[in-house]
Amino acid sequence: MGLFAFVLFLVVLILIRSPADEAEREFQDVFQANLSAEERARLEEYQAAAEEYAARGNARLALEQYRKILTLDPTHQEALAESARLEELLEDEVAAKAAKARQDRERMAQVAELTDRADGLVQEKKFEDARKLLEQAMSLSPDSEVLSGKLVDVFVAEGDALRRRSQTRARAAYQKALELDPDHPGAKRGIRSIDGNRRAARQQKERVEELTETGLGQLRREEYRDAYRSFSEVLKLDPNHARAKEFRDQAAALLEKQVRPIYEDGVRLYNAGELARAMERFQRVLALQPDHADTRSFLSTAMEKVRSEAVDRYKRAYIYEGLGRLREALDLYNETIALLPDPKEEYHQKASARVEELKRKLQ
Repeated sequence: MGLFAFVLFLVVLILIRSPADEAEREFQDVFQANLSAEERARLEEYQAAAEEYAARGNARLALEQYRKILTLDPTHQEALAESARLEELLEDEVAAKAAKARQDRERMAQVAELTDRADGLVQEKKFEDARKLLEQAMSLSPDSEVLSGKLVDVFVAEGDALRRRSQTRARAAYQKALELDPDHPGAKRGIRSIDGNRRAARQQKERVEELTETGLGQLRREEYRDAYRSFSEVLKLDPNHARAKEFRDQAAALLEKQVRPIYEDGVRLYNAGELARAMERFQRVLALQPDHADTRSFLSTAMEKVRSEAVDRYKRAYIYEGLGRLREALDLYNETIALLPDPKEEYHQKASARVEELKRKLQ
C-alpha cells in the first residue's frame, strides 16, 4: 500500500502540473544555462537591488532593476511577475497623483472664489462676513500665508473703520491682528493712535476739571473776569460741558453787574464832553470785560473825537510856531501828546519832535 500510494501521488502531481508552466521553466533553465558566469552575477546583483528598492518602497527604481534582469534573461519568471505588478502599481500612483492634482485645482479655485468674495465684503465694511469666508478658505488651504495675511488685513481694516465710533472695539480688532502678526505696522500704528488719543482725552479731562475748580474759586473771590475766562477755556476743550456753560453765564452776569456803573459813568462823561475821563472809564470796563461791545463802540468814537481834537491842536501849535508864539505852540504840542499817549501814533511822534525842537529854541 505504501508504494502504491507514492506512485499514485506522483501520477496526480504530473496531471495537475501546468504544461505551460513546465514549458516556461524548462525554457528558462535552457536559456539561463547559456548565460555566462558574469551575466549570472549581474542577474543576482540586479535581483538584490530590486528587492532592496522594493523594501524601501521605491517602486520605480525596483522596476528598473527588474527590467535590467529581463534584458539579460527575458524568461526570468520573478522579474516578469514583479515588473507587471510594479507597472500596475506605478500606473495607480500616476492616476492617484492626477486625481490629487485635479482636487488641488478645484480646491484652489474654491479658495480663490472665497477670497474674492471676502475682498468685496471688506469694501462693503462687512468685516465679520469677510472673516468667515477667509476662515473657510483657510480650512481648505491651512498653510497659506497669503490667506493668513488677508485675515490680518481684515482685522486692521475693521480697526480703522471703528476708530471714530468705538476706540475700544477698534483696539480689540488691532489686537487680534497683532496676535496673528505681531509685527504688522498698521495694527501697531492703530493701537499707538488709540492709546495716544486716550492719553490726550485723559489729560483733557484732567485739564477741564482743573479749570472748573479754578473758575469756581474765582467766582467765590468775585474775580468774575478771570472766572469767565476759565469757564470759556473749559468750553473750548469740551463744548458740551453743561456746568461750565452755566458757570460762565453766571460769571458774565456778575461781571456785567460789576462793570455797569463804570460803563454808565463813562457814558455820562462822554456826553458831557469829558472825553479823556470817559475813555479812562471805558478802558477800565474793557480791562474787566474785554468783549463788552457797547464800551468798545463808545471808546472807538471817543478816540476818534480825541484824535480829531489832538490833530486840531497840533495844527494850531504849528501855526503859532510859525508866528513866533513859541510858548503857546509848546503848550499845544504837549496837549496833543497828552490826548494821544500812544507813542506809535503819528501825531504823538510829530508833536514830540516839535517839543524837543522848541525846547532847544527857548533855552
